[in-house]
Amino acid sequence: MENSIRKACLTPEFQLHRVEPLWRYRVRRVARGESHLALSATPKVFMHLVPVSEEVFTLDKNNQQTVETVRALPLLFRRNPYYYRINIDGFFGYIKSEKPDATITSYRQLFWDGSIEYADTSWLDSRHTNEESIEPIPLSHFEYEIVTCLKSSIVILKQLHVPLPIQIHVALIGLRDYRAMASRYNRPENYLFDRDEFFFQSVVISDWEDKPELVVRPIFDQIWNAGGYLRSFSYDANGDWKPDLR
Repeated sequence: MENSIRKACLTPEFQLHRVEPLWRYRVRRVARGESHLALSATPKVFMHLVPVSEEVFTLDKNNQQTVETVRALPLLFRRNPYYYRINIDGFFGYIKSEKPDATITSYRQLFWDGSIEYADTSWLDSRHTNEESIEPIPLSHFEYEIVTCLKSSIVILKQLHVPLPIQIHVALIGLRDYRAMASRYNRPENYLFDRDEFFFQSVVISDWEDKPELVVRPIFDQIWNAGGYLRSFSYDANGDWKPDLR
């Protein structure tokens, strides 16, 4: 019986239910500024990659190759960290605001156990053209940025020998009253994101050959749902990902 319970506790389904509440709690704490980070008080994009293998794993702190590999880990939205440091959690890279408050606008935290936390406050904030106007969010471009970051992350996690499977989580915080559009040259629907918090269904990378753009389709569908669309328009009739990046 004990062995059966242990096996049940190590299934992907159990790990998902175990990680999900911890992930939401973590995102809310960071968004509220209750962790060690001081983030800009603007809408936020979070993405987490969490290994859920039964295998115990820790990054090799004494291997110089590990340090060099980690430095290649980008931020969200194709930016590179300007500042690097080691903290109690692992490897931390970030960009700070040029404003007097010097808050962090984007960071990535690689934890000792191989998990990655991404947070960005600048991409959504850039939608503000002035004090009274907010440009709609081009969802195809948002998808492209997420997939680009995922592809880089997965390559690096593989190089670091982080065990599979890996759960992918995406959350959007502070998005109420923003609008969505399919691409930059499409007219936006007259729908607003109707809440401050969006925690989307997680997905799993179970093989290094998995294509991130196909794995994350359930997340993208939900993001488009939140913006007033029936589904992501980036997938064709064959299920291939072809975002409109005009």
